[in-house]
Formats: sequence, C-alpha cells, structure tokens
Amino acid sequence: TLGNIATVSGTRLPTFSVPANANVRVRILNMDNSRQFAISLGENKATVLALDAMPLPPQPLSVQALGVGMRLDIGVRTPAEAGVEIPIYDVKGRFHQKICSLRTTSPIRRSSPPPLPALPSNPVSEPDLTAAETLRFVFEWAGAMTPVSKSGHVHHEFWTINRRAWAGMHTADLPEPLAELSLGKSYIFELFNATPHGHPIHLHGLIFKVIKSDRRDITPFFTDTILLEKNERAQIAFVADNPGKWMYHCHVIEHMKTGLMGYITIS
Repeated sequence: TLGNIATVSGTRLPTFSVPANANVRVRILNMDNSRQFAISLGENKATVLALDAMPLPPQPLSVQALGVGMRLDIGVRTPAEAGVEIPIYDVKGRFHQKICSLRTTSPIRRSSPPPLPALPSNPVSEPDLTAAETLRFVFEWAGAMTPVSKSGHVHHEFWTINRRAWAGMHTADLPEPLAELSLGKSYIFELFNATPHGHPIHLHGLIFKVIKSDRRDITPFFTDTILLEKNERAQIAFVADNPGKWMYHCHVIEHMKTGLMGYITIS
C-alpha cells in the first residue's frame, strides 16, 4: 500500500542548500514502510560511497535500488557556480520522478575540491566460505490473507518463511527460531524469494556479505539488508559472532505483520 504522496524530510519536493565547488556527502534513508525507491541524479554525476552504513569502493551512481529501511551514502561534487539545481530522482521505468533537489549557494573555496576519498572499512568478520554451513530459506505466500479461528481470533499468515508464519508478536509468545547457530561459526544463507514482490530482507545483530545471485552480477559486499527481487535466489554469508536472539524479517511493515518474520539464535 504505497499511498500517493512521497515526502523527503517531511516535505514534498524540498530543496536543500549545499555549497558550490565542494564535495558533498548525501545520506538517503528510505523510511517509507512500503515503497521501494530507485535513486538517481539523472545526468548529474554522483558516486556511491556506502550502502546500509557499510563503505563500498567508490563507484559511479547510475540507479540504486533502495528498499524499505535501506540507507545510501553518495558523494556529489557540486558545480562552481551558485544557484545551480541538482535534482534527485526516483526512477520508474523510463520516467524520472523528482523527489527533492540540491541547490548550490556561495562556494566555500576557490580551488577545486580534492578527489572523493574512499571511506575506511568497518571492522567486520570475514566468513570462511570453505568451512561454512549452508541453510536454506524460502520466502513465499501462505495463500490466505487473514485466517480466522472459530473464536474469531485472526492469524496473520499471508507470508511465510520456510512455510511458517510468525506465530507470536511478543516476547511472552515466541515461536521456535528459524535457525539455531553456533557462536563463532561461518554460515551461508541461501535465500529464495518465491513471490512476485520484492522483499528487503533484514537481519538484526549481524553484518552479512552478499556473495551470489541468479538475477544480477554480484561483487561481494557487506550489508545488513538484501533487496530480494521477485523469484530471485541469492546467497549471503557471515560469521555468527554476536550471541543472542536476532530478528530476521522483511522490512515492509505489512509483510512483516502478516507473517514474514522470524528470528535466529546464536549461542
């Protein structure tokens, strides 16, 4: 349920002032509870610096998909002149829909800014793929919107993970974990989105490495959310180095509240 008005920082089509002749770092957070964005600066050049707070090797921004709850850091070298508008678009097919703009003000320096630096890597454990255990997870439909018991109690079971919907929404009524992992061990999660919808799958407490997909070329990268496209199979890997019970779910609120959520344990 997308609605028909998109806002940026609470305002429709806002303009943000940035200095001319400068390197500007822009952090974009998709805080919508349903909508997927495809971020582009159109003909203006920009560099992807980080995804989900995990630094990447600087690369040109073309169109970056941003699912619910995902974060994108981009670097923009602004023109030398004041008063120049730099639109930021949400791309839908061939159409570029402007969602906000940057506008240059007086420059803060006369000389050209230095090249955009790469951000330092975060201290994340590298999984051992040769020794990793593989676990498989299928995200799919249950086939019923809101099944109701004889007493009238609604069971939210529209979506499932491994054919099981989230059975409780409270710590006093937790279902069994989707997986029980050993502390310090490397794991590969094989994910299959058996639905015609995209799902931003998020894992709490851990950072994982996206290593493979059957729908796109992957240069392995660390993140905490993977946007699974419809019918996509992907693999993520990580070291189970943070003990506890960690939520494992789709970031789309309606999907999460109707079954597409569970948790893993590490001990």
